[in-house]
Amino acid sequence: MYLGTGFALLTVLAGLSAADSVPHLDDVHDIMERHEAFGFWILGIASLLSVWRIILKPYPLHPSNPFFLLLAGLLCIIISLGADLGGLMVYKYGVGVAAVKVEANNHHTEHTQ
Repeated sequence: MYLGTGFALLTVLAGLSAADSVPHLDDVHDIMERHEAFGFWILGIASLLSVWRIILKPYPLHPSNPFFLLLAGLLCIIISLGADLGGLMVYKYGVGVAAVKVEANNHHTEHTQ
């Protein structure tokens, strides 16, 4: 949990830096804003859970454990949604990647079954 929270902080900082330096079109900007919001939610929930775990570590059977697990599950869902938006930006819109020039009819591939 602690390591994940630390890397969430580094990821948010890297994302904020990249958002200002990566050229993108308006249609991708909305996706980028939602991806950024997910990043902040991830960092916030992970930080909360880490502090919570530090405070309640001496009490492994604390009554609040089900709520902790519920928040941890929510964190997993938000991580998945944020990663999906990141993949969408890269693989559908090519944000942050250099385009590769493809020449037509110069490469023939045979597929065997």
